[in-house]
Formats: sequence, structure tokens, C-alpha cells
Amino acid sequence: MNKQKVYNTVKKHLLKQNEISMVKGVCLYRGPNGLKCALGIFIPDNKYHRYLEGISATALIDDGMFKLPGNSKSISDSDLNLLNLLQGVHDTFRPPKWKEELRRVAEIFHLKP
Repeated sequence: MNKQKVYNTVKKHLLKQNEISMVKGVCLYRGPNGLKCALGIFIPDNKYHRYLEGISATALIDDGMFKLPGNSKSISDSDLNLLNLLQGVHDTFRPPKWKEELRRVAEIFHLKP
């Protein structure tokens, strides 16, 4: 997995969308009006189904549901940590804080913000 490409893709998506993919306080990989969370953007349309909501990203990665830039069959703990932190930016913070929180994630992983 190429961490910089994953980070860049998520950052571009979240800052452009500027809205949380959420229904009734629950974050969704795919929400109403075409909204997608930080990791929902990596689920190909032909693999997405509503039943995926509520399943952990780790389980979906293990099942090959995500198409990540530079994806290989094995994803390290560090890769999972990056994905979890990026998902956390979407799920935990309001859009006005996303840029700051994404910068923090970049610093943790020594990525170019």
C-alpha cells in the first residue's frame, strides 16, 4: 500500500466533499446524496452493498472489498493504523477541523501534507 497516495486521495475527497457521510448519527461508507466516508471511496461500486455498513474496515480489507492505491495482498499494522486514523478524521471531527486533523495524520506517518 502506498501510504502517501492513500492519504492524498482521502484528503482530496474529504476536503472537496466537506460533509460527513452520516445518517441518524451513524457514519456510513456510503451515505445519502452520494456522500462517502474516508474509506468508502475505496470500495468499488460493483462491490458495494448496504450490508457492508457496520462491518469494520479491517474485515472488509481482509475480504478484499477495498481497492487501495498500491494495494498488495498483505496490509501491515502501520497501514491499518493509517486507514483507521483517516476514518477517524471523518467519523470524529466536523468538516471545519478536517484539514488540521489530516495534517496531524500526515505528521504521524511522515507524509507530505
